Amino acid sequence: MTILTLLLACAANIEGANPGECTDGADNDQDGYFDCGDNDCWGSPDCAEGGDADTDTDTDADGDADADTDSDSDADSPVGEKWQTLNVSYRLEWEFTMPVTGLSDCTQNYAGTGSQSSADGQGPDFSGTWAEVDTDCNAALNTTVWTDDNGQALHSIDLSKDGKTWTGWSAYSADKADPEWFINGFTETLPEAGTSVVHREDEPVPDVPGLILHHRVEIELGE
Repeated sequence: MTILTLLLACAANIEGANPGECTDGADNDQDGYFDCGDNDCWGSPDCAEGGDADTDTDTDADGDADADTDSDSDADSPVGEKWQTLNVSYRLEWEFTMPVTGLSDCTQNYAGTGSQSSADGQGPDFSGTWAEVDTDCNAALNTTVWTDDNGQALHSIDLSKDGKTWTGWSAYSADKADPEWFINGFTETLPEAGTSVVHREDEPVPDVPGLILHHRVEIELGE
């Protein structure tokens, strides 16, 4: 073998002597090293940065479809949901500052109870009772405030969005189509504990000169 033949033979046994040998996963020169781990391939374009080139054709496009579409709506609890029981008392006082034949100052008292039946963005509803407790008014006035023949009613309590302010109370019949009697449009700070809170207001009646209605409604809410 001539020197030239020897050099060609050696060259044939060098890793990377033929195209693709630096990426074919084989130890072509059988020296215990292969591809970019063999120093014969370190100069190959396939093995940039001193032979430590990543021959992995993975473009690392990360096909992970994790779009994190967290469907948690984190909806706030309905306003006043924690209140499970209700006691309500209502007093209506009739004051006649001008004489009206057959009528005189008098008072009607009503009371109701209930257990929470639902709660929404306005406040809790309570299913329970509602009836007149006592009165000294005559028959002409005594039926003014609504009561159910069976003493049943639905009570609705209106609260502010943060649940800290009481803004209205309504008494409904079983179908809850429309409130039968209500006091609303006010603001009273609601205690955090299940203690009572009272709202009072005076209402002149334009159609009856000299008549003023005095309303007092008290609620006690329990968890």
